[in-house]
Amino acid sequence: MKLPKCLLCIIFCTVVALVYIQLQVQIYDLAYRGKNKQEQIQQLKDENSDVIYHICTLKSANHLGVKVLTENSGMQFLDDTRIVLVESPQEPVSAQTLALSSNRRLGFLASIFSLKSQAEARTIK
Repeated sequence: MKLPKCLLCIIFCTVVALVYIQLQVQIYDLAYRGKNKQEQIQQLKDENSDVIYHICTLKSANHLGVKVLTENSGMQFLDDTRIVLVESPQEPVSAQTLALSSNRRLGFLASIFSLKSQAEARTIK
């Protein structure tokens, strides 16, 4: 082999080795970045759980009762004099209206695909 061809082969092998090493370094870098992001996600999940726990604690009946029943709070329970009676304007539904709504006829396709009986599970002997 002549010297220029040998030198060209050595340079080519060196470049290929450097490219391979660079790719391996990038693989390790991406792995470390992924691990760091996974740790951040876990930390955010833990913080979210703590915040939800504190919100539920503040909304609990025990906490609200302690807040209401302290002597210096401006809140108080309602007594019988402040109850408002609300009447509903809706008329009661008659039995005849209920009977008419339940006797409506089914369409052709609905009668074909309707279930006639309830499914039952049986043991195999």
